[in-house]
Amino acid sequence: MALPGAAGETERTLRRLHTLIGPGCTALPRFVPSTADELVASLDDPGLGGDPLTVEVWLTRMERVREPLQRVGIALREVEALGGPRFDLAVAQLPHRPGATWNALPASSYVDGAVSLVLSQSELLAPGRPLAGLLIDEWAEVIPSTTQTTGLAFRYDPPDAMAPQAILLAVPPRLGEPWTVGTLNQVLIETLELAHVRAVPPTALGAVRQYLPATVLAFNAEADAVSTNPNALTPKPGG
Repeated sequence: MALPGAAGETERTLRRLHTLIGPGCTALPRFVPSTADELVASLDDPGLGGDPLTVEVWLTRMERVREPLQRVGIALREVEALGGPRFDLAVAQLPHRPGATWNALPASSYVDGAVSLVLSQSELLAPGRPLAGLLIDEWAEVIPSTTQTTGLAFRYDPPDAMAPQAILLAVPPRLGEPWTVGTLNQVLIETLELAHVRAVPPTALGAVRQYLPATVLAFNAEADAVSTNPNALTPKPGG
């Protein structure tokens, strides 16, 4: 049910817009932008857009993933093909940083927290002039940094047992007979005995053990310097 008077006309206009564009469209009432000076400066900044085809290329790419932009792109192309008025698009960005690149373009640095705009009929924008517009689409996007210092931490629980320094490979003493606890114990005992045979225990070294692990001793037969006589370290027979 339409409302009487101006409110009813507004309701009918909104219904027409929803029918043409879709139920998600948002119509803005007349307003005076508080940042009109910055918007005009941003529109006049030659470094913002650079190539005049920047907006068309951006729209062609984004309408592949944004349905509202796809409908606008189709309408603009059909109007131009039928000889209708051309809708030139312009870019602006708030806050305005002179010389900064539009955030939708590849750049070495970006304006943090910026609102990047694509405007139609931007020539109507002037400080203090009331405006009315149609919001086609909007979304928030985080632009990743070109470089980032990161760190990676792992929680690692080392094993309680150390890696073996040697592996004992044993075979049954009698081929064809299975292992028993007794034969396996005998193999371990024999292995320990062979290890002792290959090494000299400290008790067998006598007085020389206090000089080990040193293997080079100074010796001077003329006694001109402090030296060690290895013969004096070994006991004489019968001594």
